[in-house]
Amino acid sequence: MTKLMAESLVLQNALGLDESKLQTIQQALKNFAASTVNAAVPLIERREKPDMVRRYMEPIGLSYDGKIKKFI
Repeated sequence: MTKLMAESLVLQNALGLDESKLQTIQQALKNFAASTVNAAVPLIERREKPDMVRRYMEPIGLSYDGKIKKFI
């Protein structure tokens, strides 16, 4: 099971939704993940400073820890 599938199931169960909503949840998570990667890749390839990365990623809902070089 992929991380995305596991998170979809957790969200479905937490919201008390039936099995028919699982596909919708998975698609929304895939879209979010793709948007995040598409926004982050150019910044990382250009080796932007952590402040610049944060400025672009925070509107997406993520923050960037430049010290450990991870999105949180």
